[in-house]
Amino acid sequence: MRYFDFVEERHAAWQRRQAGELGPWSTDPIIAGRKFTNVYRVLDRGSQLLVRMLYDGGSPKDIFFRCFMYRYTNRPETWLWMRDKLGRWPGMRDLETVGRLLKDLRSTGQPVFSGAYLIIPQPGHRGDKIDHVMDLIRVARRRVARDYLAASGPQDRFEMLRKLYGVGDFLSMQILTDWGYSPYGSDDENDFIMPGPGCRKGIRAWGWTGDYVAGIRHAREFWASERSVLLGDRPPSLMDVQNTFCEFFKYDRYQRKGGEHPAAYVSSYGPPPPLMLPVHWHVTPEPKGTK
Repeated sequence: MRYFDFVEERHAAWQRRQAGELGPWSTDPIIAGRKFTNVYRVLDRGSQLLVRMLYDGGSPKDIFFRCFMYRYTNRPETWLWMRDKLGRWPGMRDLETVGRLLKDLRSTGQPVFSGAYLIIPQPGHRGDKIDHVMDLIRVARRRVARDYLAASGPQDRFEMLRKLYGVGDFLSMQILTDWGYSPYGSDDENDFIMPGPGCRKGIRAWGWTGDYVAGIRHAREFWASERSVLLGDRPPSLMDVQNTFCEFFKYDRYQRKGGEHPAAYVSSYGPPPPLMLPVHWHVTPEPKGTK
């Protein structure tokens, strides 16, 4: 199975699960037995929680704070815990309180961070991981937040995030995409893309030898014209396509490695909740019982 087949079958597996079918959700042993993120990034569990959070009140600065900090923790349980303690989702004004809450959570023996992203201390700062994150958010509030909110487009916002020490290309793109889901975002996921390391590996595994961004745009044009993979009537965006190449690299690696695979992937989180999608997409979520 190659790239286009992989994407179609991975999304079909999501549709089967969403329709309430019992697993395995694919006849492909790798897709059935291994964990892959969804073709549409917004469908992943963490993104779904964030979308709900972004539409549950807050000023533009609060939304910026949630987008920025969520990807550093990258753990829904951490945010649900903070919401329970505060009685609402945290905002920019809660910055110092959040630092204390995270340390309280850690003292219970529960993890605070998912470990998905590297956290680099600000120059001249010492302390633990929580302190490093809070220092970075203070710097972002002081140097970036106002201009970020006034920026004219996604590339300008990306460049502002990228100027912050310790915020690389990949994480800047993740935060930018989350902002695009919010009430203050816009449908601009096809205006700009910065391919991450996994995406680049996946593009090469696909066989593309040209520019990485050109490869992403070529694949996106295929999905837009073929319309074989849709969320409502929305084809995958540039960001979604970037993620599919990350996942295809994993698939290709499993395939080349060979060997046995688990009979069926089993989620530890139970049935998926009802979908919530960004309002400005004007996409009606697919109800359960449909494919």
